Amino acid sequence: MSTSRTGRRWRHGQVQLSAKGRWAGEGGRAKRTALDFQLQLQDSGALLARMGMPDTLSGGNGLVLGKLEWQGSPLGVDAASLSGSLDVALDKGQFLKADPGAARFLSVL
Repeated sequence: MSTSRTGRRWRHGQVQLSAKGRWAGEGGRAKRTALDFQLQLQDSGALLARMGMPDTLSGGNGLVLGKLEWQGSPLGVDAASLSGSLDVALDKGQFLKADPGAARFLSVL
C-alpha cells in the first residue's frame, strides 16, 4: 500500500515552501514517511526572528533543500527514527550579535 501526493506549496511573507511526500509500507513492514522539500527565503533574518531567534541575521536570500524520513505517520514526526539531509545556501545577509544557542544552531548549518 502506498499513498503519494504531488507537490504542495505554502507561501508566507517572504518565505515559500514547496514539498512532496510519501507514506508507504510494504510486505507487512511498518509505514514510513518520506518528505522532500524546498524552502525559498527572501529574508532569512525575518524567518529566524519568527522562530524565536531575533537579531541573529539581517537579510539573507537563500534556498534550503531537504529530505527527511521517519517511522510512522506524516502527522507525527518520530524523533528517534528521524533521518535526512539539508543543503543550505544563503547569500546577501549579515550575521548580527547572536546568543550562544543560536550560534551553535547556525554553526551546524
